[in-house]
Amino acid sequence: KRPGTGNVEVEEMRRERNALREEVRVLKQQMARGGGGGAGGYGGYGSGGGDVQQVSMLKKEIERLNVRIREYERMENAGPESGNAAYLKRKIYFLEKTMEQLEKERSELSMRSTMAEEQLKNMQEHMNTTVQNYQRKIVELKKKLKQSGVAP
Repeated sequence: KRPGTGNVEVEEMRRERNALREEVRVLKQQMARGGGGGAGGYGGYGSGGGDVQQVSMLKKEIERLNVRIREYERMENAGPESGNAAYLKRKIYFLEKTMEQLEKERSELSMRSTMAEEQLKNMQEHMNTTVQNYQRKIVELKKKLKQSGVAP
């Protein structure tokens, strides 16, 4: 398995590159067929120049497709070590977005933690106050029992 074959975008670029190569091959075949028929090499001068125009158009199309193939191959070979600016920009963008998301999550968790600590502190104070009140009440009731002569 070739490196990077799991990436859907890379696979799509490879398919398009292969389709472009096939299109270039077909155009070259058309040029070869159209160019071999006349005395002038590209359909002859007697045909009114239509074949020459078509061949010229096909050559331009081939060049355009070759440029696209080279672009896709450069993108496919882009990696951290290649210094490809587009690849590095995408990578930086992704990392910045991930960092923003993690910072937001950290901030939310920090806020929740602070709120939970405050709630815990309030609950502990309430429990201490309640325990102290109950202990005082127990002491008062024991005194009343002692005064009334009932032994606990």
